[in-house]
Amino acid sequence: NDAMVTSGCSLDGVDPSSLASGSQRPVINERACSNVVVKFDDLLFTIVEGACQKLVRTWSVADWCNPGTIFTFDQVIRLTNTSNPIAVCPGQPLFTSTADCSQDVSGLTATVGGGDACTSSVVWTHQVTLADGSVLFGDGATADGNFEIGTHQVTFTVSDACDNTGSCTSSFTVRDTGAPVPYCQSNVVTPISTVAGVEVWTTDIDLGSEDACSSVQLSFSETTIVNSISFNCDNIGFNSVELFVIDEDNNVSSCVTNVIVQDNIEVCPSSGNFASVAGVIMTEDERMIDEVEVDLMSAPQTTYSSELSVFGEYAFYSIPMYNDYQVIPEKDKLDENGVNTLDLIMIQRHILGLQPLDSPYKIIAADVNNSQSVDGADLVELRKLILGVYLEFPQNESWRFVDADFTFSTPTRPWPFAENVNIRDLENNMNDIDFVGVKIGDVNLSSIVNGVKGQDHVDLRSPNNFNIVVRSMITEQGNTRVQLVATESAEVLGAQLSFDFDASELLATVPMALDIQDKNIGWNLLEDNKLRISWNQQVPVSVHKDEVLIEFLFAGENENLSMNQEIATEVYTEEAGHVIINSVLLEAVTSESIFDLVLEQNKPNPFKNATTIGFSIPQDGPVSLVFTDVDGKLIKKITGNYRAGHHEVIVTGEELSTTGVVYYQLSAGSTSTTKRMIILK
Repeated sequence: NDAMVTSGCSLDGVDPSSLASGSQRPVINERACSNVVVKFDDLLFTIVEGACQKLVRTWSVADWCNPGTIFTFDQVIRLTNTSNPIAVCPGQPLFTSTADCSQDVSGLTATVGGGDACTSSVVWTHQVTLADGSVLFGDGATADGNFEIGTHQVTFTVSDACDNTGSCTSSFTVRDTGAPVPYCQSNVVTPISTVAGVEVWTTDIDLGSEDACSSVQLSFSETTIVNSISFNCDNIGFNSVELFVIDEDNNVSSCVTNVIVQDNIEVCPSSGNFASVAGVIMTEDERMIDEVEVDLMSAPQTTYSSELSVFGEYAFYSIPMYNDYQVIPEKDKLDENGVNTLDLIMIQRHILGLQPLDSPYKIIAADVNNSQSVDGADLVELRKLILGVYLEFPQNESWRFVDADFTFSTPTRPWPFAENVNIRDLENNMNDIDFVGVKIGDVNLSSIVNGVKGQDHVDLRSPNNFNIVVRSMITEQGNTRVQLVATESAEVLGAQLSFDFDASELLATVPMALDIQDKNIGWNLLEDNKLRISWNQQVPVSVHKDEVLIEFLFAGENENLSMNQEIATEVYTEEAGHVIINSVLLEAVTSESIFDLVLEQNKPNPFKNATTIGFSIPQDGPVSLVFTDVDGKLIKKITGNYRAGHHEVIVTGEELSTTGVVYYQLSAGSTSTTKRMIILK
């Protein structure tokens, strides 16, 4: 009989004895002399309508006593298993990450449960729903991988051979264990406007606290979220405050700062016979100066109290009234701040009357040697600081301060000036004791104060670089000449350069277009393999394109010259009477890939008495300048050995002894170039 199987995973190789009675084997009615043989062949179908599988079992029966006859019969066996497999998920594991906000997760593996016998023929798929809502799909009973911070959900689905399915869902968490990074304002100054006080919020303190993996909350408490705190008249002065930064996984970090409460408009009731003294300290262009030590002297040579200015503000509270006081600001460090060769140029132009400094504060800044005058000695002292000969001014402090209410009787000669403020018989709060800070040597107001750089108060900072090519070549003696060559023509007032190189190989420094002398070079830095140059001149030098500015001679084959940024590398030019600041860009070339031969048009042209011809050659060697008339007849020839760079020759009409059109040809090596000129009668 046909059979129906309702359990198991497959009919493949099913044992006849496992089938129901009457469906196991054919019934053979044998005769006494029969010799019966029985066998079967199976054909399995896995795609069957109305069943999971169908097995067609063909039985063959032969009687060797009657070998000519074989009996066959097809038995149909169907599998109709409807039991769903049971999927068993892993637990809810917790993984931690402290590095890159993600973690390699393992052990996310499902199994078949409930004693299901079909585990060998099941198919698994899985689906991971990430914390951000996106979904990942995969095959297999394992969902291991790299997952970001958050709680994710995984669903496993198992299918048996009869398309019965089971599923399970579990979650797993990747937790951030790294603390957020707190950033607090260095100090927060807040004025009090009513006796009720003032509120300070966490956002007033925060300077961009962050966590690498999640958003953060700010609080003034570590255990609960407190967004603000109040200060009143009892809190005048410095108050230490701790800001807590909490990420989404409750990791906590903190930073501490000061909230400085000021009673600038005197709303707080008087606390006995006490008053406050406060003010601001800023540059003449109104940049607040930090870290100024302000002393409040209550008697000759007796310091009542000292404060460091914060963002340019200082304050003394609870000062006994009816005494005399003196407010003394001081800051004497970082003498080189804001000082460069441009200051030398501006001071020199002031001394010569070409461009006087336009404020008494700049004139005080120009008095580098504290002689109450501005002269050449100040230039010498300032240049030594720029070149690193001095680390600080020997006869002056880095900063000088002027009472902001002081009136200069002669602004062009501002000495003496009030550097301190005297308070006679303090009777009430005095919160407007302000000062103007003067950075000695910095007449173009380029110093950095409170993290803010000045704007170079000169005519113009060029948006383009002044390009200088470093050209090197080997001499006949086997040494290396390194030349700094201008790539454009300019009227140069000064230059400030700083180099790194092997100082032990330096043989000579040769001035070329720029008349650089010993006083312009910081030789003391050679022991550190460094060289600084600070050069300026009263009248601008006409530098031509391809002209050598300065040359270095090194022993052996040494081309290791580079520019460093220890000081600003700049060239200062003049255009239409204005000083232009140009940043310097160095470009290295070899002697084989430097410049073309350049012949300039003579000036003036046409001419009668004399004219000047400029030319540039790429390397040292013989040069000829040949003059011919329109018929090619030789008029004059000039020859000579010239060094690489720009040169000029002057010829007169008398030398050429002709009028009209004359051709002149420059030849150097195998290259030549020709132009023409006109000589008037």
